[in-house]
Amino acid sequence: MTSEIVDDFLRGDISTEEISNRSFSELRRYVGIMWRIHQEEFDLLSSRKEKKLYLDNKIQECGSRISILESGKDLALYSGEPAPSEQKIAVYRIFLSAMKNSNFRLNIAYSDVVAEIKYLQGIEPVPSNSMTENKNNILKKSFNKVYKNINISGKSKPHTAFAEHAKIELNLKRGEAWRELGQLADQSKGENQLKLPYWGLIYLKRDKEKNKLRYKNTKFDGPKDGELITMKAFQSAWQRIKKQ
Repeated sequence: MTSEIVDDFLRGDISTEEISNRSFSELRRYVGIMWRIHQEEFDLLSSRKEKKLYLDNKIQECGSRISILESGKDLALYSGEPAPSEQKIAVYRIFLSAMKNSNFRLNIAYSDVVAEIKYLQGIEPVPSNSMTENKNNILKKSFNKVYKNINISGKSKPHTAFAEHAKIELNLKRGEAWRELGQLADQSKGENQLKLPYWGLIYLKRDKEKNKLRYKNTKFDGPKDGELITMKAFQSAWQRIKKQ
C-alpha cells in the first residue's frame, strides 16, 4: 500500500462533470485523508489478525462517531481530519469494510467506495437484479437518507447486512428475504459481480447442498470456493435485527 495509490485516489481520474459534483469530491477526499491518518498505525501491525482487528475497531468507531453527530454533541476530531459529517463517516466505514473484505488491497477498497458513491448519487445506474421495480426505487432513495440508514453497526457478514436491509428498508418477511438473497445468487452464479445492499460489490452462488449459498469478493474458482451462508445463519442474523 503506497502513498501513490492514495494520491491517485485523492486526485482521481473522473470526468469534469463528476468533479463538478461537490458532494462526490468531498466524500472521496475525506476517505483518502482519513486513511492517511490511520495508515501509519495499520502498517505497523505485523499479523493479518491484528490488521483485521484494527479495521473492526475503526468500523465500530465510525458507528459511534455517527451516533455522536446524530445526537448533536461535539465530535472529537483527528489531527488533520476534514470537517466530518454523517455521510462522510459512513462512506469511510464502507472503505474500511472493503479493506477488510479484500484482504487489505487498497486499490480494490478505493474502487469499491467510488462505485458506491457513484451508485448512490445516481452517477451510475442502479444495478439490475431480481428485485421488483418498486424495491429498486427504495434503493434509489435520496443520497442523504441512504447514507443515514446505511449499515453502520459493524456488520461483518454479507447475509447479516442484507438481512438488515430486507427487514428494515424493504419490510420483507424472513422467508421472502432468504428467497431474494437466493435469487441474487442465481443472478450472480459466482461469475457476475453485483451490488448487495448495505454491503457493496460481491459474487454470490448457490452451494450444491440445499439451503446454502456461497459468497466471495472475486470470481469463484471452484464449487467449494468462497465462504458459506447457511439458512440457519441467516435466520439467526434476522432475529438479532430489531426494527426501530
